[in-house]
Amino acid sequence: VGPPSRGKTVLVAQLALRWARERGALVIGFFCDEGSWQAALMMAEGIGFDRDDVEDRFAERRSELEEATRDLALRFPPPDAPETLLDAVEAWLRPEDAGRQLVVVVDSVQTVRCTKGLEAKGPKERADALMETAQLVSRRTNGILLLAAKANRASWSNKNPIDNVDPLAAGLDSSAIEYGSDAFFFLEGDPEKGVSLVVAKNRPGDGTKPRIPLGFDRARAQFAEIDSIAAQDEAKNAAEAKHAQAVEKAHGRILDILRRHPGISGAELQRLLGGRKQVNDDARTGLDVQGAIVAEKGARGALLWRVKS
Repeated sequence: VGPPSRGKTVLVAQLALRWARERGALVIGFFCDEGSWQAALMMAEGIGFDRDDVEDRFAERRSELEEATRDLALRFPPPDAPETLLDAVEAWLRPEDAGRQLVVVVDSVQTVRCTKGLEAKGPKERADALMETAQLVSRRTNGILLLAAKANRASWSNKNPIDNVDPLAAGLDSSAIEYGSDAFFFLEGDPEKGVSLVVAKNRPGDGTKPRIPLGFDRARAQFAEIDSIAAQDEAKNAAEAKHAQAVEKAHGRILDILRRHPGISGAELQRLLGGRKQVNDDARTGLDVQGAIVAEKGARGALLWRVKS
């Protein structure tokens, strides 16, 4: 579960591909959100192909792709076909699949169709029907179902994260997403800056609910777990670099203001600068140390700043 553009499709496609490559699983992917072509491109990237090269020269690369995936059982029902229903997943099984672990990808709970959901009167009924069908399919086929679901705005849209609802209640349209899942994961953050996989429910595991930092490899369309300490250091370094850039930018603004308004107090300088006080204070201190500006005591003992002549 996660907000828009957090990598939900990437993650379920990556996990499914890993099952297919490492365990010989049969993957049937209902990619009704991003589409089968996009999912196939993600998986092609995952096994080493360049996305742009595949898109631009598919006819030339097709034989290489077929060879690279020859031993993988990957089937993607056409998302828009009327017969593409989750409860009809067995129609995609073949006699030679006997003995293979079945992995079914549902992308997403809000867009994949099932027979019971066709009569639904609204989004909640559709999501409820899909979750009920997913449980039935899992029991009937002994399959593993990987479901991606959109998150409600209350779980991610607040400026202060503490005001967001609990990740376990993040599923859009239906509480069945929470109650009908054996394991529940919430993606938070931005793939470009850093993502955390929040384990909100862990029935198959040991019950622990860690927050797992993930790095995103765009060239391979894959997430990878990163050391939490390293992630904290990386975040700290990024914050320090951002602060340093802001301080550098403030240097020029301070000099410009003091040339136009010589002999003003630190408080007045801050008012004219606007923005974060810590950035402005650090910038002013840096210019003072460099000897670019000086402070003189005013009539009431206040320090008045001007550009050093």
